[in-house]
Amino acid sequence: MVKALRFALAFCGASIIAFTGYLGWSFHYGVEAERSPFSAAAWKQKENVYAHSNDPGCVRGGMAIDIVSTKLLQEKSIAEVKSLLGEPDKEKQEQVYYDLGQCSGFGWENSILQVSFSNGQRVTNAVILRDQP
Repeated sequence: MVKALRFALAFCGASIIAFTGYLGWSFHYGVEAERSPFSAAAWKQKENVYAHSNDPGCVRGGMAIDIVSTKLLQEKSIAEVKSLLGEPDKEKQEQVYYDLGQCSGFGWENSILQVSFSNGQRVTNAVILRDQP
């Protein structure tokens, strides 16, 4: 009886720790969107995700998941990326950024699609990140 009780308590403790870990991961790294097929027209139509509201929801997140999952941008030039996705919301040396809306932190935090280039020439990586103010 005592062994069964100890096992049950250990199992409950491990379950609570695992659930807490999952919630922490989801808040910091998860994207709250369902994958949807990428459409250049729909992406460009939703280009100014904060135009109507500071709380727009996850406007482009589903398409961004599709872009990353299918490696749609891999090896494309910066000109090809801009032709497909439109002008980026931000640019740094070898990276461009596209706003997605509020897709991180259980839908409370702004997310971006970061597209990285090698030597400014070809896409090496595309990832979804929480936007840092």
